[in-house]
Amino acid sequence: MQEAALATKACVLYGPTKIAWHDLLKVHLWLELKARYIWREFRLFLKDVHQSKYWLLSSRIPQFHAFSPLENQIKFVEYLAQAKQLDYSDARDRVYAFLGSPLAQVGPEDRVVVEPDYKNNYLEGYQEFALQWLKHTRNLCLLSTVKHNAETFKSDLPS
Repeated sequence: MQEAALATKACVLYGPTKIAWHDLLKVHLWLELKARYIWREFRLFLKDVHQSKYWLLSSRIPQFHAFSPLENQIKFVEYLAQAKQLDYSDARDRVYAFLGSPLAQVGPEDRVVVEPDYKNNYLEGYQEFALQWLKHTRNLCLLSTVKHNAETFKSDLPS
């Protein structure tokens, strides 16, 4: 996920076909802005995590406008919530893969609240990120994305 979002020349390989990521995003944008009824009918979408990258790359479309710090925090939390359904080889990357985003930089120093730490298990990583995010942003919207499972209910992590 992170490599596709930050790559300068990302592409999608589908069998023998190679599609430039930028071109695929153009199709997505057309579907979203011009063909919404098709989008709704067939539930076609690409993750929003890549959409802002497209806006910045395209010279024919107005620049992606800057959001307020609160809006950026909410957008980042939305990215993390969407990432829950993605398949990762390491569960910690559901958070760590997104820390390179400018939206992850918060607080008075505009910095990332945690550095990836692969020594801890994924639940400890999630907890550390959540604690630091809440401390630096004072924004509780992150808590709305929590989804427990049998493993988290058995853990010593706070609810």
